[in-house]
Amino acid sequence: AAARLLLAPDAPPLADAAALTSVFLDPPAADGTDGTANGAAPSVVPEEKQFLVPTSAFPRVVALLALPARREATMRGLVVSAGGKTESTMRAARAALQKHCAAAADLAAVGAALLGVLDESVATPDAHKRLALASLLTTEQLLEDRALTPLLEAKENGFAAELLARVQRVCRGGKEVSLLVAGMGVQVLLLPFGGRGEAKGEAWRAVLLLVAHRYPKVRKATADALYVHLLTYGEEALPPLP
Repeated sequence: AAARLLLAPDAPPLADAAALTSVFLDPPAADGTDGTANGAAPSVVPEEKQFLVPTSAFPRVVALLALPARREATMRGLVVSAGGKTESTMRAARAALQKHCAAAADLAAVGAALLGVLDESVATPDAHKRLALASLLTTEQLLEDRALTPLLEAKENGFAAELLARVQRVCRGGKEVSLLVAGMGVQVLLLPFGGRGEAKGEAWRAVLLLVAHRYPKVRKATADALYVHLLTYGEEALPPLP
């Protein structure tokens, strides 16, 4: 529908129409075989099935993250898909998002959009329980893929601290095991970027509290994640003793 709307003669003017055309429409045939005058072939509407197959649709949709006016809504949709339960949709969305982050000219803007989705899930928890879990699962996957590492290693932007604060806010008061485990996974993956001194100690304190959580599944999942973390980073990963 979006592709056909872009070619409609009575379509309303859009400031980013050229960018949207490159996302939703296929380029014209190079030889102008469609019968148009002077060989200037128009853009072509792709077959509908390309938008129904996740592996074809998400590489197109993820390009909208480069458009400031579309970035927030696009990130929300990608988060719900990448953190969802349908395997084919989840895998395709995660792959497209990871690939986009690896090549993004403005990764900071993508990171800010992710923070915005986390903020939204906190602002209206009852209406966005699915969004909260999906945003945590998507964030965890991006961290595991090292897609956000350049942002996390740039100490001056404070992205690691902001992301940690958002995740803790999403999980605060949560009672669903899946939500708590997903939030724990993100917090453990953020430990290497917790800074030094008091900041690093606070990051570790938040994770260690989950080792003593009242839910056995949360305790076990946290202990397992910390075990892997310490095997990976060694004793140097531990916070300074008081």
